[in-house]
Amino acid sequence: MKVMKTTYPGWNQYPVYLCNKTDDWYEVSSWMHKNSCEPFLLSSGSGGYIFQIRKNIEWFILKWQ
Repeated sequence: MKVMKTTYPGWNQYPVYLCNKTDDWYEVSSWMHKNSCEPFLLSSGSGGYIFQIRKNIEWFILKWQ
């Protein structure tokens, strides 16, 4: 799976998701930018890429879940 719903301490206003692989993050973030989902990267590292979606959340869910 490319995207998983997750949590991040102190960032609960918008949904938080995780991509484990760099290639998946590039694909998902590119799609989000093209579709005005306004991603916000919270963390990146060996654990993957943790990010929020601030707009068009329903559109993101339809595509990636």
